[in-house]
Amino acid sequence: MLTVNLGFDEFTLGVGDTIAYDSTQPHRLTNRGDTLARAVWVVVTREPRFDARD
Repeated sequence: MLTVNLGFDEFTLGVGDTIAYDSTQPHRLTNRGDTLARAVWVVVTREPRFDARD
């Protein structure tokens, strides 16, 4: 299980669970279990990024 703290809220995720949140919000991920927890992060920006070479 993976515990996700978002601001003052806490969520517990199990196998196959997902969560989406604004990464500018204070957040913390913690494995409080005795087994390995694996997670995949996908970061999406709404602002276009420009290459300095352009």
